[in-house]
Amino acid sequence: MIRADVGEAIVPQTISRYLADANLKSKRPFRALPLTPEHRQLRLQWCQARSMWNVTDWQRLCLVMNPGLLW
Repeated sequence: MIRADVGEAIVPQTISRYLADANLKSKRPFRALPLTPEHRQLRLQWCQARSMWNVTDWQRLCLVMNPGLLW
């Protein structure tokens, strides 16, 4: 049970029901999508290739990915 600020006990199912009535989910979001071993390896290679980048390098990448981004 959850004790509200007003001192009333609230059952978690009650909260879930109210959220469902409002078309909201009471589930927790994924922390991260599971990666396949191949994706893990590719991500590691991408990071290692850029491990020595400086701010200018990262700004250049961000500008290419987001042309409207202003620094």
